[in-house]
Amino acid sequence: MSIFLLCVVSSCIPDNPSVISPEDFSNADQEVLGDQLWKAAIGEDSPFDVLPKEEHPVLYDHLETLYRQSYFILRAKQGWSTERDWKLAVFRSDNQSAFSFPGGNMMISTGMLESFRKEYELFYMMSFENSLMDTGYLFSNFISFIEDSIDIERLINEENEETALSLAIEMFDRLEFNALIVEEIDFAAMDWICQSSNFRTDGISAFIPRLNEDSQWLNSRMSSLDRIDFVENNFIEMDCSNSSRATALGNNYYVEEILPLLK
Repeated sequence: MSIFLLCVVSSCIPDNPSVISPEDFSNADQEVLGDQLWKAAIGEDSPFDVLPKEEHPVLYDHLETLYRQSYFILRAKQGWSTERDWKLAVFRSDNQSAFSFPGGNMMISTGMLESFRKEYELFYMMSFENSLMDTGYLFSNFISFIEDSIDIERLINEENEETALSLAIEMFDRLEFNALIVEEIDFAAMDWICQSSNFRTDGISAFIPRLNEDSQWLNSRMSSLDRIDFVENNFIEMDCSNSSRATALGNNYYVEEILPLLK
């Protein structure tokens, strides 16, 4: 799959030699950066109230299994390190939010997890975030919002948790993607779902109506008024039948076994 990187914000990066371009950073650079941001975001000084993995083994085992399946083929085909797992953390927040760091690590709120009823819905959101990161839109948008880009280069080469935490919070608070990008990533996500799983490709059609108006995920990934219709049209264009594809891993397992673990 080849998707061209376009300008991802209302104004493109200025023609200024002191401004670092996203193209200056390799996949390996982004992975190092993402790991630094991830470590800071789940650290003791972070404002994110992360659920400890050791206290929620069943929850994390289920989510990480799904997440690994969502990125496994993409990671191999798109030049990301196959020796590095993409990490996932759950943080307590009623707001329906989720976001990824460069290199694939993801954070998702309890409120977002509670908006799903079956695994194919969660799998769609994971695949969307993977595609947003892989296409370069996430990193390009991130770069455009950072005033002192040298902090990024320094962070790649030498660990600084204070700087990493500041940048991680800035990513969460400020990054937004317009409707045209979202439409492109919806198509990419459906394509990767078709390639990497036996899940239905239209999970977003089920969970979007459940998202609140103040959902951070919904508001930072701007939807066109006809997003569900657009996704359904994508499906018609794709050679990927949903007729024999699954929505869940065992009927009501997600609702009956996973959701109670978030309380």
